[in-house]
Amino acid sequence: MISAPAYFSVFVDPVAGSGVLGNPVVICEASDLSSTDSLVDAAKIHPGMDVCFYHRIGDHVQVRWFNGQHEIQFCGHAALALAWWLHSKRVKVAHFESSIHSYEPLVLRGRIWIKLPVLKPDSLTGGSFDIDSLGIDSVSAFFEPSTKTLLVECPYASTVEAWQPDFDRLLKLPKDSIGALIIFSRAGAHYDGYLRYFSPWYGKNEDSATGSAMRLLFPLIEKPDSPNSERYLIRQLSERGGILQLRRFDEDSLLLSGAVVESA
Repeated sequence: MISAPAYFSVFVDPVAGSGVLGNPVVICEASDLSSTDSLVDAAKIHPGMDVCFYHRIGDHVQVRWFNGQHEIQFCGHAALALAWWLHSKRVKVAHFESSIHSYEPLVLRGRIWIKLPVLKPDSLTGGSFDIDSLGIDSVSAFFEPSTKTLLVECPYASTVEAWQPDFDRLLKLPKDSIGALIIFSRAGAHYDGYLRYFSPWYGKNEDSATGSAMRLLFPLIEKPDSPNSERYLIRQLSERGGILQLRRFDEDSLLLSGAVVESA
């Protein structure tokens, strides 16, 4: 049995008229998460939307995420929306369990954060990917093997925003070698980092605001010797836009937050 859906936008800018609309997500409670076919059928009711299904067992919550027929290993904006929603309903949660790892919710100064593992990408110096053929003005490139994510650093935020992807060309890269492309730049006038996220190999050309990407991006934009209390603001330069907040938790993990708005 699957509950009626609740709708949210995540990583929005709460300032009215800012134009930063965040990433939409649908959340449904399920009595059981074992039937993939049932979850896929329920997700297809919301075409183009990321759908979060959860099942509570005491103070532990099991989670699976789908976009149509594609199951998502980890969906950061949906994870944050679920933590925010359950906290608003005064549901106590010790941790959430997904297929790849557990993550914890924390409340700091009235704000909901989720604790995530840091994934440090390797510097890319060989010829595994022909960056120039993608038409990206790059200064460096990285690869994170567990998520098969290629990260390309651009010199300016304007470079990130202006890039026009050729999805036919991207799809010629083998799916078994790459699962996502992040183009980013480091600190600018107003934010500590800027990015765009693409995954046409898994049915999503460009994501609006990508919490899962912060696990990989954070080690690249974090300032050396900065205290754990230092907060980083990241701007996603998609059509809808997103503003993500990060801070270091410990050597192996970070905290992710952002504004969540319930929608009709």
